Amino acid sequence: MTKAEYHILCKDPDDFTILTDIDELVLYEIDALILKDMVEKTIITGIPADDNRAHLIGLFLEIEEGENNIIRMVGTDGHRMIKIDRQYEISTNIPIKDGVILSKRGMSDLVKLIETGGQVEIGFREDNFIAKKEDEILVSRLLEGDFPDPKEIIPQDIKTQFKTDKRTFSSLLKRMLILTDDRFRAVVFNLTPTSLEITATNPEIGDSKEEIPIEFDGSSFEVAFNPKFFIDSLNEIKNDIIIIKIVDEKTPCLMFGEDDPDFLSVIMPMTV
Repeated sequence: MTKAEYHILCKDPDDFTILTDIDELVLYEIDALILKDMVEKTIITGIPADDNRAHLIGLFLEIEEGENNIIRMVGTDGHRMIKIDRQYEISTNIPIKDGVILSKRGMSDLVKLIETGGQVEIGFREDNFIAKKEDEILVSRLLEGDFPDPKEIIPQDIKTQFKTDKRTFSSLLKRMLILTDDRFRAVVFNLTPTSLEITATNPEIGDSKEEIPIEFDGSSFEVAFNPKFFIDSLNEIKNDIIIIKIVDEKTPCLMFGEDDPDFLSVIMPMTV
């Protein structure tokens, strides 16, 4: 006859008292699909495997009150930043003052909770974010730390820009991606008043060069980027025409859809 004895470590039940007190918490109703869209667009910046820096493993959420109330979500991985603004209608102010940092892993679970749409209730208590949809509740711990101020990273008053067809641009970059790897990630943009020439060179695979027409307001110059960052954002832009604002080879560029400037992708150039 076999005898067995197991000792299992358990969590302190007091750590879960927040679940029993949800009914006492003031929650704010918001459109689930709007919130889902914001999370999905910003979480493409990824979750580092071994990093505890709040601004890399979290998404920044803030409320901007005014004539048009704005709910803003920002994500970054240190090489790019995604910012999305959406107008909201909530009768009661959401008390998050200077903003909060949400866990990217927690927000991945939130997307699963709200993927069917409808309305979701959100709230904050101490160091937790709470989301409630019908009988399901998600509790995610807020992150402590400093998140970079988007206003300090996003270049202002950029007059140099170009327009191009999203599908053509995206297809070109996906072909260029074939020649990139961990050692050779960059492609070079050669901007002229009438066209954008993109080249990729990988000594271990080969090289390529393609050109597409653009509407460009500025002087010619070259700049290098990681094409994957553009492709990720282009997949989230619904407009057929994209606008890229760009100063020079050292300054982050801004990319957004022609009819949706509230979704903004900020991409750092690379040195080659």
